[in-house]
Amino acid sequence: MTVDFTEYLTKLQAQSIEALKQAQEANVASLTSLRDVAAGLPTFQTPVESLPSAQQVIEMSFGFANQVLELRKAYALQLAEMVASAQKATAETTARAAKAATSHT
Repeated sequence: MTVDFTEYLTKLQAQSIEALKQAQEANVASLTSLRDVAAGLPTFQTPVESLPSAQQVIEMSFGFANQVLELRKAYALQLAEMVASAQKATAETTARAAKAATSHT
């Protein structure tokens, strides 16, 4: 049985995206409930002006996440190159060994 890797990966990605969407929707719902509960709690004295806006926090967080993602991508590409190099070396060694074995018979 052959497996179409591209088709398999595409299905896996679609399922992952759908699961992520569902998780995010559940998270938003729970945060909405938490906000409603927090609205009834006594307030504390923190100057609002000293806090970053929600947009600033999101931009900073995603900027950091993008840096981490780029770092992970570079790492994954390095690993892929190492694997490709090892595969090539193994194939060359195997070919030489097979040639040597057939030349001695």
